[in-house]
Amino acid sequence: MRTAPELTVALSETQRQSNRLDARRVHDAYDLLDVRLGVEFDRQARNGDGDLVRASKAAANDVSVALNVSFSAASTMLDAGEQL
Repeated sequence: MRTAPELTVALSETQRQSNRLDARRVHDAYDLLDVRLGVEFDRQARNGDGDLVRASKAAANDVSVALNVSFSAASTMLDAGEQL
């Protein structure tokens, strides 16, 4: 059986790992937005019909589905990624 100090250390390490994963999730979500925006910039350069709003909504939708969160939560995550 582990001691209270050992369990406290284990809990702290678990929290640090969780925080790192949360940061990675936000970073990956923002990278997805970057990819979607890149496609639209290319379309704009080639055909003049690129749509950045469409790219943002598509990325938020992809994140929403992948993480099983609301569209609003996914959009907030993308906004946080932009701030980082």
